[in-house]
Amino acid sequence: MDMLIVKVTKRNMEVSKRRTEVVQLYLKEQGIKALVESKNFGESRPAMSNETYENAIFNRRVQVRVYLK
Repeated sequence: MDMLIVKVTKRNMEVSKRRTEVVQLYLKEQGIKALVESKNFGESRPAMSNETYENAIFNRRVQVRVYLK
């Protein structure tokens, strides 16, 4: 695999992880007491093709499952 692709893929996973951490922090700061489950997929599981700019923007998302305590 090309080294540039590996670096981009790794960077996308880091950005994905940070995005979920920010959402978890926001929920905590809002006083929401819950167990938050998150998984990071980076480019591996897009919701739609990245063929258009709009779709690529949509794929930069966080899907969160919240379990209230």
